[in-house]
Amino acid sequence: MAALSAWFWNERFWLPHNVTWADLADPAPGVEYPKAGHLFTALPVALGIFAVRILFERFVFTAHIGCSPVTACLRCQSCLPVPL
Repeated sequence: MAALSAWFWNERFWLPHNVTWADLADPAPGVEYPKAGHLFTALPVALGIFAVRILFERFVFTAHIGCSPVTACLRCQSCLPVPL
């Protein structure tokens, strides 16, 4: 298993020339690298943007044009107001 791990994390494959894993472990002062935990902030941000889109589509756009923006853009025959 150690041989497989060493092969998978080979520096020649993942890092540019003249950079090692030790360089990333202790960065210079003032240098900060992204961490894997930063990826966890993407899901709440995406859900928040989606919620804002739903709120705008239901309460703002429907009140002004009488139907959702998608049906207005597609010029559907039945552009009825969406019940709230």
